[in-house]
Amino acid sequence: MAEWATWTGYSDAERIAIEFAERFEGDVAACDDTFFERLAEHFDEGLVRDLTFCIGGWLGMGRITRVLDRSVACPVH
Repeated sequence: MAEWATWTGYSDAERIAIEFAERFEGDVAACDDTFFERLAEHFDEGLVRDLTFCIGGWLGMGRITRVLDRSVACPVH
């Protein structure tokens, strides 16, 4: 994942989805109109919404498991 911008195995759509996740997590201000225009070249409005909810959910759950110290092991009963 660290080389997502240069790895040739990703499609353009996958690459911009990864870029969106990075911007969403690190620099929300970078999710400007110009970026969303590029995103819309690959995803319609419904898919952008779905992608946004998925990224938000994954980040949120990652933070929850980190706060609760469940990132290493969480037994299922």
